[in-house]
Amino acid sequence: AEIIAKTFGLLLDAHLKARRYISAFGSGDQPPLADLRGDVAKAIDDFEKYYLPNELFLPAGCAERINEFRLKQHQAVMKFKRGVELGGDDKTGQDSWEKSNDIMDAEATPIFEELKKEFRRLLGDT
Repeated sequence: AEIIAKTFGLLLDAHLKARRYISAFGSGDQPPLADLRGDVAKAIDDFEKYYLPNELFLPAGCAERINEFRLKQHQAVMKFKRGVELGGDDKTGQDSWEKSNDIMDAEATPIFEELKKEFRRLLGDT
């Protein structure tokens, strides 16, 4: 239960910071994007340092969903960084902000919600 709780907390922190980074595009009252990306990188690093050595203590299905979520989150952050923060969209004509949001909302968020349900089930909440 302790590993599940800490894994969930660190995963949630990384998710919220990634969402803040990606959704900050165009908002004048936000810190610079590079600062927000630094927050995401630290949160992901904190998560990975805890999760990777403890992954074997989670049920295989949970670990698979977490790994799928990690991949989707990485894709969204990197797409946003290259296309929006570093200006790649001006050269390619792609809208990385929208695609990054789609990855986080349409692809990663359902995985995250499923993980919450699975964690609750593992803790005995039916």
